[in-house]
Amino acid sequence: MRYKEMPSRRNGFLQEGLTIQQGNNSNIPYHRSVKTRIEAEGRVIGYLQDHTFIKPVIGSKHRLKRPPAWAVDAEAFDREVKPNATEIVVVDKETSIEYHCSVETFDRLKRELDRGFGRQYFVTLNHWEVKGNGHHQLGLWGGGDDGR
Repeated sequence: MRYKEMPSRRNGFLQEGLTIQQGNNSNIPYHRSVKTRIEAEGRVIGYLQDHTFIKPVIGSKHRLKRPPAWAVDAEAFDREVKPNATEIVVVDKETSIEYHCSVETFDRLKRELDRGFGRQYFVTLNHWEVKGNGHHQLGLWGGGDDGR
């Protein structure tokens, strides 16, 4: 009798604890695209993926004006982001610009505010690395990525 190998098929996904159903080998962990939604007061404010908290925003609406900063819900930060992520990425959907800050830096420099949307932590824009849409923040000593 000849053994015929069956091609693996992806039958479905489960949102929580995402797994792939493949032929007879079910419940194989699938880690590359696991996204865990983060909620605050019943609304999704972002998601965790690969130890990164990603927060999509509309910059003109969500960026703080005074002081110029990005904010994160305080309870969500303490409960989900700080213990599970190493980086925060704010993605401005209007400009495709990404703002990166390590969770360690955010936690060390954060200040607190409540302007009617619940308690939030914020860090001013000068502590975020800007990437995307042709922008890249220069290093601390004025060097770019081109090695000059």
